[in-house]
Amino acid sequence: MPLDSSPNFESLRLGLVHLRAERGISFDELERRSGVARSSLIWLEQGRQKGSLTTWWKIAHGLDVPFGELVSHLDDPHIQDAPAD
Repeated sequence: MPLDSSPNFESLRLGLVHLRAERGISFDELERRSGVARSSLIWLEQGRQKGSLTTWWKIAHGLDVPFGELVSHLDDPHIQDAPAD
């Protein structure tokens, strides 16, 4: 089975959900800290938007995590559904 070489935005999205919840930061607080609109943060977490490099950089700084740590989730393996029997 060939390895999927596309960015794993689902894993990136889930990483954001986890980091924000782990730190107990609301959307309003992350908006204040990062300068990224609350609606954009919600859409990113829901997977409705992918966001620009600048947006993710701002979010990393708002969460006080290294940018590389946040976007490292893009390299996570893709989970593929098992074939139906």
